Amino acid sequence: MSPLLVDNLIHVAATWAGGALLVALLHLLERVSSRQVAHNLGWRGVLVTGWLGVPVHELSHLAAALLFGHRVVAWKLFDPDPVSGTLGYVRHAYSRRSPWQLAGGFFIGLAPLAAGLLGLAALLCWMAPGASWLAVARDLELSAPGLASRVLEGARRSGGLIWEHRSLLLPVQVYLAVCLTSHMAPSRADLAGGLWGGLLVLGLSAGGGALAAHLGHRLGAGALVLGLLLVLLLLAAVFQALYVGLARLVSRPARGVLLRGE
Repeated sequence: MSPLLVDNLIHVAATWAGGALLVALLHLLERVSSRQVAHNLGWRGVLVTGWLGVPVHELSHLAAALLFGHRVVAWKLFDPDPVSGTLGYVRHAYSRRSPWQLAGGFFIGLAPLAAGLLGLAALLCWMAPGASWLAVARDLELSAPGLASRVLEGARRSGGLIWEHRSLLLPVQVYLAVCLTSHMAPSRADLAGGLWGGLLVLGLSAGGGALAAHLGHRLGAGALVLGLLLVLLLLAAVFQALYVGLARLVSRPARGVLLRGE
């Protein structure tokens, strides 16, 4: 086995492992924040952000399902149900004999993450000029070695940009960012539905890496892309933490009254 082939396969494995870790962390973060909000504001507290975040989540599923030729059985962009806990759904069917539709299950499951990140990126460009964010991206690539240090520095500079270019619309911008980031993580059902498609795409990725090695091409490190995703994840965590903190703050007076009544 040639060293170039080994390097390319390691790159593919590292990229997939990093992406899987990001998705797992975001899924865990969303579950924890949703439980905290529900605990402090009740089940309807999730609806404060769900009116926007859930339709974006489900619309991304619907668009991806149609793109990959899945048969859409039923869908509701926003249909809160306190009994089942569901806020919306897209039910679709596909043929496992079709590689295109099978691989599509993977992308359908991750579609809310892509839509949420695109929406968050658009909001960030509204908060600060796009050229400033490009400068942050370039500095991430040129800064000192070490992904962790690049990500933390990028997150620090991102917060500084938002504050530096703040306007009277900042509360609205932050609220919209909270709405998007609170519902952009793929659910457990989304991840389970895309498992077989993910294995197929993983196999194709490894095959692509092997083909690139055969042609004498070395795959890029991709640290910049991973770093940018991590910065977006950190900002998403900050926005969700703000919402959880506000929910706890708002619920304190009500708790105090309830305790005195007992």
